[in-house]
Amino acid sequence: MYDDRLDGRIDTATYDKKADVTREQQDQVRQKIRTAEATMLPPASEAVDLMTLTSRAADLFVEQVGAEQRKLLHLVLKEACWKGGELRMSLREPFEELRLSNSGTDRNTKDFDPRGSNFDNWRRERDSNPR
Repeated sequence: MYDDRLDGRIDTATYDKKADVTREQQDQVRQKIRTAEATMLPPASEAVDLMTLTSRAADLFVEQVGAEQRKLLHLVLKEACWKGGELRMSLREPFEELRLSNSGTDRNTKDFDPRGSNFDNWRRERDSNPR
């Protein structure tokens, strides 16, 4: 457009009008970028917040009323049942991946098999006694 103005193909008024429209569009794009940057959390901060929340999940769960605990369990658990005096459960993704990851690094778990069943066994005697 600038070259057209210099070459005399467009008059000054047309050039000024087009330049104003272009500047206005640039300002709108800059504003959209600022708005998007302001609403986005940096990935590192988001990860730290998630880790902090995860580390406090058990404590927060105990503090919640039954209805809120139920909501969380529906979110996390895919399936749960009592069988032979044990609570057997499988987790929804990504919680199952986290369980497998944690189980793989847990030194006390000797029979970890990521190809095995997705069920964890809970035994009242084992889990109610702190290690």
